[in-house]
Amino acid sequence: MKVRFIDFMKVFFALFLFLKPFYFFSSGTLQIGDICFLLSFSLYLYMVKDSRMELETIDIPLFLFVASVILINSIYFLINTSSDFLVSSIYYIYNLFVIIVFRFLMEEKSIYNLLNRVLKLNLWVQLVAFGVGYGFYAPGRFMGTYNDPNQMGFGIVTTFALLLLLNKVYRVKYLWFYYCLSFYLVLTTNSSGMILSILILLIAYLLNFYEALNIKGNRILYWLSGIVAVFSFTLLVILNFQAVSSEFFELFSRILYKLEGKSLFKAYISDRELFPLLNAPEKILYGAGEGMWARYGRGNEMHATWLSLLFCYGIIPYSLLCTWVYKNIRRSYYSSFVVYLAFFLEGLTLVNHRQPSFWMLFAFGAIVSSKKASENKNLNGNHLE
Repeated sequence: MKVRFIDFMKVFFALFLFLKPFYFFSSGTLQIGDICFLLSFSLYLYMVKDSRMELETIDIPLFLFVASVILINSIYFLINTSSDFLVSSIYYIYNLFVIIVFRFLMEEKSIYNLLNRVLKLNLWVQLVAFGVGYGFYAPGRFMGTYNDPNQMGFGIVTTFALLLLLNKVYRVKYLWFYYCLSFYLVLTTNSSGMILSILILLIAYLLNFYEALNIKGNRILYWLSGIVAVFSFTLLVILNFQAVSSEFFELFSRILYKLEGKSLFKAYISDRELFPLLNAPEKILYGAGEGMWARYGRGNEMHATWLSLLFCYGIIPYSLLCTWVYKNIRRSYYSSFVVYLAFFLEGLTLVNHRQPSFWMLFAFGAIVSSKKASENKNLNGNHLE
């Protein structure tokens, strides 16, 4: 009976991942994908009711960070009576639950195949949407089933990044093809930060082949696959040279426009709406809460970046978050480090911390690190023999 509950959990979690990009209702409200997750989480609670909800040791810093978020936002809610602070806290609680369920399910290796299929299907859905002309935000900017082009760009990049990490513990077929598909879809969003991220993921993908050369019997296969990948990527760019070149021209034009008449620092502050950080730098020490941006003389919301998270929650909670990230990725492969480098750089312009895939990406690092540790142990054992 317990196995059946786990199977239902997997199905609902897979539906959650598949339906998450679909916005059937207004943004910021409960979507059908979220309902699927809540069903999966409910089954988890039922299964562990006798032993209570478990929290992995590695996730204690994340739990403490979320607890700090709730405390800080609650204080500012009581002071300002703005519901923005409570809504912000709910997102963090929700994503903490996602990580707990994700950790639990990933112990069942049978979910790897399901995860592989769902992630690939998500890319195909966006390609079909593009083909039929559904989901154009503006001329030259595509958003698919997402809420805006930047959100879609992030969704595509994280989808491929998860496939790349999954490939370390499960054989993901035609990974080269899905990189080309992801690259093309990101180009359609015309999102500068996401285009940079997907290009960095190409380096991670090629490093992935280098690391795979140590796997006995796969040397020729991986070299051939790598050659096919580079050839396919080059062919994709050649066949779509006009579209690709116009996208990059538009990208650089937007960057130059933002820098016009400004220093790089001022342009960055202005573009990311980080003025509250300059107006109240002392909040870095103890946190400003996340919401009610009119307090700082401007009604525009701060763009979520690594700096804005530091400003909203202060040094100690921010250190807890950094500790959690470090513990998850510290013993990973070189190719995996490049994956995270893409998101660290992208996070200077936008941290999609409200998206569950952002947190799952780092949680997956612990699984990949565990695989590498096992390989190193076996390698050392063979040397001793």
